[in-house]
Amino acid sequence: MKKIAAFAIVILLLGGLFVSSGRKDELTEEVNKAYQEGEQAATIASRQENFNKALALLLQLEREYSPLFGTGRLYYATGNTLFQLENYPEAILYYEKARKLMPREKILQDRLATARKKLFLPEKPSAETLRKWLNSFLPLSLPERLQIFFALAFVLFLVFSVSLWSKKTLKPLKYILLFPLVLIGCTLLYTRYFSPVEAIMVHAAMLQKGPGLQYNKTTDAPLPAGSQVEALAPVADGSWFKVLTPNGDFGYVQGRTLRFID
Repeated sequence: MKKIAAFAIVILLLGGLFVSSGRKDELTEEVNKAYQEGEQAATIASRQENFNKALALLLQLEREYSPLFGTGRLYYATGNTLFQLENYPEAILYYEKARKLMPREKILQDRLATARKKLFLPEKPSAETLRKWLNSFLPLSLPERLQIFFALAFVLFLVFSVSLWSKKTLKPLKYILLFPLVLIGCTLLYTRYFSPVEAIMVHAAMLQKGPGLQYNKTTDAPLPAGSQVEALAPVADGSWFKVLTPNGDFGYVQGRTLRFID
């Protein structure tokens, strides 16, 4: 009976997987159809209607499948749809989400730069030294680094097991595997514990000297929509955030004005 029950559970899980995959494909086809109809629309109203339909479906896919460790294609498609709707701040947000998963995609970099130009934002400043070095030396997304790390760890485990059973040290092979394992492990630790929390301003906002509108403004001009900031600390249950701007200014903005990339 236990074997039959276990087999039934496996069948149900596989069935659920196939149903989920089929639903995802169906929604993807609807997105593609709505997007193409939006591109080919003869009127502005029809164009807006179709692109908004595509956007709603894409956001539904994001909610249902949470592609934080996916390929980045869903985020990229969402960014393109928002770009077509001329919602450039949120297009930048989704392009940045996609860039985390597609760090070597040239067309994505171009679309991101174009969206920034649409908002007359200055050229994006270079990342701080360590992040810049990591991005140039190891241009891999987080899922790619995780996959390589666990693959190397598994192979290293096999090598240690073989060396114990065969009584051969296999030192050169161990060191060859150990070096990239430690290197990638360090980048994962940095990403998890030390990399800044990045966010995009989806609405323009003034920088306040404290977490409230009663405080003085830090700068004369508002922080423009589409700007990328570092979120340092939430205040008042996340209704306000202390942020660092690309120009090096510290201040507070309302939580509703920004959205996190990660």
